[in-house]
Amino acid sequence: MNDQYMHGLLSSGSSVPWIGDWSAYETVHDWTGTLKSTNGKRWVTFLELYGEGYLTFCRGFSATTAASNPDIRVTIDGQEAVFEGILGNTYHGNILLQPLYFKNSVKIEIFNRHTTSLNFGCDYTVLKRIAEPVESVQTYLNTGSRKMTYAALNSTVLTDVLNISGSGYLVGLLVEGQYSVSGDIRGKVTVDGQDIIPERILEYPSSTTYRQGFFNGPIRFNNSLQIQCRTSNAGTYYKCRAWYTLD
Repeated sequence: MNDQYMHGLLSSGSSVPWIGDWSAYETVHDWTGTLKSTNGKRWVTFLELYGEGYLTFCRGFSATTAASNPDIRVTIDGQEAVFEGILGNTYHGNILLQPLYFKNSVKIEIFNRHTTSLNFGCDYTVLKRIAEPVESVQTYLNTGSRKMTYAALNSTVLTDVLNISGSGYLVGLLVEGQYSVSGDIRGKVTVDGQDIIPERILEYPSSTTYRQGFFNGPIRFNNSLQIQCRTSNAGTYYKCRAWYTLD
């Protein structure tokens, strides 16, 4: 996105809404790891959203190691910006973390730079404005409590890292691991009874593949939040950290 366009938004009388009041936004997200088959030298669309808000997190990745850090194209209010990835033999993924403001629309696409058809995925978090944010409110600071949870285990069955009732926000998640025997690490996150991360491989410590354990919110939960992890082999340990708030 060019500087003149952003300067126009900020100086032409168009006010950019305050991002700190999370209650004024609906979180639109996909952390499922769902893959889409993409023809060679083509872009594939993962999100096309109309409205106003912020893109706060995006990770583009491939299920093929050689294409695992793909280019991401974000189109905001008709203006395209490409975030270049690199060729590499990991599933780390190309990640965007800085919040990007959109006034009317946002579109996310992933590029298959190879000549053959490959499978790509995209995790993202978007805050879509549904009310007028109050500039004096900073939800992360004004909330009832800000908490962190941590677990380091080698359970081969899904085991709770966090399981709480109440309301608040899941702010972020990081799953890592170490190993003495090869195995993968899987995570699952359930918000208000719905799996926002179905059980999926997030880390593979003994290999260069799968480094997808980081997620950035915020995601609202009104009744409950459950985070679970497991390994495929007891010789592999997972280390899971999550940050959340309670009202």
